Amino acid sequence: MDYYTGIKKIYFNAILRSIVKIGELNNKKILDFGCGTQELKKFIKNKENYIGYDINTGGGIFVLISIILTRRILI
Repeated sequence: MDYYTGIKKIYFNAILRSIVKIGELNNKKILDFGCGTQELKKFIKNKENYIGYDINTGGGIFVLISIILTRRILI
């Protein structure tokens, strides 16, 4: 489900672009906890460094632990 349409989408996308630029997120590993529809992922160049997790995607905390262990991410 796309929550952001019209002017809201334009505004939200501008915010995400700013977050990526200011945080220099293209050069970092990202755990987007509570990602919803993974909108941030669309603005990250290296998608392999992005992990999106949301309780609504199913699996709960066990999926998150599995992802962290398989990708060797340090929190």
